[in-house]
Formats: sequence, structure tokens, C-alpha cells
Amino acid sequence: MIKLDKSKLLSSLGQHVVSETHIRIQVSTIPFVEKDIFFDSFHGEVLLISLKGSGIVKTRTDIYDFCENDQILITESEPFYISSSNRNAEIIVQFCWLPGPYHCDICADHKSK
Repeated sequence: MIKLDKSKLLSSLGQHVVSETHIRIQVSTIPFVEKDIFFDSFHGEVLLISLKGSGIVKTRTDIYDFCENDQILITESEPFYISSSNRNAEIIVQFCWLPGPYHCDICADHKSK
């Protein structure tokens, strides 16, 4: 068991807090970004949790305000874009990658059976 309290998460900026076969948790700061650059280099799902600050999360079909403590689940490897809503501040986001941002041989083996 791994306890993930907020102080541990906030002190882990830019790091993988948990990196297991089927889940990777990382905490990152996201600045204000002027142009939409969609992230699409992952498979599976990613749960986004706003730990501090506010921003927007955008997919090719939807856009959501993303305030502190909000959670957004990106499904089926849908490309997404995230930005701070404040030009002078960053948002701190916890990313929970399921099964992880990279190809998983175990998942591929199960899919082929």
C-alpha cells in the first residue's frame, strides 16, 4: 500500500510518484499555453486531478474548466490539451495513467487471446 497525501504529491513535482505495471502517477506543473498542442502519445485512460490552481482541459470535441480538486477522466487514448487559465500562474496536476503512458506487453498479450 502506498499513501499519497497531498503534501507528498506537491513535493513530487515533475516526478513519477508511483510507477507500476498498470498505473503510473506523476505530478506536473502546467503553464499557460497559447496554442492547442494535443497530447496523444499514450494508450488507455488518464485521470487528471487539479491539485492547485485552475485551467482548462480540451479534447478535439469538448472543453472543460478545470478548478482545484476537479477530476477529469480521459478515455480511450483520446488526445487532450491542458493549460493554466492564468497567464501568470501554473496549475499543478496529478496524472494517473492507466495502464500507463507506454505500450504494455501484458495488456497486448491479453488482447490477443
